[in-house]
Amino acid sequence: MRYLRKHSLLSIFAVLVTLIVASVYFYISQTVSTSLDETIIARDDLQAGIASKNREKAFLDIYAKTENDWARLPDFFVFSENVIQFIEAMESLGKSVGSEVTLSEIDADNLDSSKKSALGSIRVHVDVKGSWSSVMRTLRLAEAMPYKVTISGVNIDVEEGGNKKTNSWHLTFDIKAAMLANSPVNSVKAQ
Repeated sequence: MRYLRKHSLLSIFAVLVTLIVASVYFYISQTVSTSLDETIIARDDLQAGIASKNREKAFLDIYAKTENDWARLPDFFVFSENVIQFIEAMESLGKSVGSEVTLSEIDADNLDSSKKSALGSIRVHVDVKGSWSSVMRTLRLAEAMPYKVTISGVNIDVEEGGNKKTNSWHLTFDIKAAMLANSPVNSVKAQ
């Protein structure tokens, strides 16, 4: 019996040691697994942060390269307070090339109560009369205006005279110019 008691004690001790080792193994396994998950999440966050910084740097580089273009961007728009000057510029297109320009159906969006950067447009129907070259030069001048313009509905007719030199040409087109609510210069002065 003594021999059996010794073995019983050793068996109980072996079972207890096995349980303790299994518990320690399970605890260490869970701790390593949790640490590994946290490390993977931290690595992913770090990589996302680096990618975000790289995108931000690329954006700032592009912005720096195009800074002069951004400064010139407002020049491509007619400001709401300059609609009359735009119409006068349209009327004067024919003077320099020898054609007669008549404007009709003038329509401009009302941006008086809009935000500073609100967009609108000015729409004008243009009639041009003159020689072939003067009529075509007028159309080219309208296309080359220093604003964002869209020309549509171009129609040209000839009023025949006795010979080709006395033919009078009649050109019609619609022009739409982009308009901004307020000029940046006036906005800065107002603040």
